[in-house]
Amino acid sequence: MPIKKTSATVISMNRGQFKMIDKSKRERLSISCSEGTLWVTAAGDEQDYVLRAGQSLELDAKTGNVLLQSISSHVEAELRGA
Repeated sequence: MPIKKTSATVISMNRGQFKMIDKSKRERLSISCSEGTLWVTAAGDEQDYVLRAGQSLELDAKTGNVLLQSISSHVEAELRGA
């Protein structure tokens, strides 16, 4: 089976800033935090997540749109979806 490559989007946010991710066209979403602390909540998922530098999260097709918020002075994160 061939490996399907997905493009990555790098986001950068300062404390208190947020970003809504439209997940309607993605079955999965991978979020990797490379700097700072990121709060993540997804429609359809009862749990919220806090990612620190070096941590990742995989969201599957069961979740809906995703809200990301920087809870540290600066956040860098990479998003990949399929």
